[in-house]
Amino acid sequence: MSSTATRPIVLSESDVKRFRSKLAPANDAGCTLWTGHRSHKDGYGRMDVGSRLNGTKRSLLAHRISYTIANGPIPQGMTVDHICHTHDCVAPTHLRLATNAENNQNRDGAYANSKSGMRGVILHKASGLWRAEAMANGEKHHLGYYKTPEAANDVLVAWRREHMPFSVRDAECAA
Repeated sequence: MSSTATRPIVLSESDVKRFRSKLAPANDAGCTLWTGHRSHKDGYGRMDVGSRLNGTKRSLLAHRISYTIANGPIPQGMTVDHICHTHDCVAPTHLRLATNAENNQNRDGAYANSKSGMRGVILHKASGLWRAEAMANGEKHHLGYYKTPEAANDVLVAWRREHMPFSVRDAECAA
């Protein structure tokens, strides 16, 4: 996932050449991994483009650079979503345009502090049951309480398949 850009990405030939020099061969999953600088905070690849001399130097996300090289400009207000959920992947076939809401639908996995290890499955301590909870378009949806985390997850996956069509993992569960 990445934030929307306010300015278009403009790349020189030397920027593109330097970008291509920082790519690993595709792995078994088809991901082309970024070998350059990665953010310690979120693992996304970054590269400086432009020139300090003319005031155009800026640090950009590597997957946004890859998308721009392969497909042209990123429309205002759009993000570039990793279909593969691999933050350092820059394979153009693993990237797609998405709104912020669509990008959030495609979030992968549970939060780090999750007791269930499943996205949206939360232990309700008072009852000892597992609550199924989804966020869509800024609204929280409570989908019930279940005896097992797996049962709560099954309900969530079905709900997200219907209400969150950009969720790649949930679509894979249906296949």
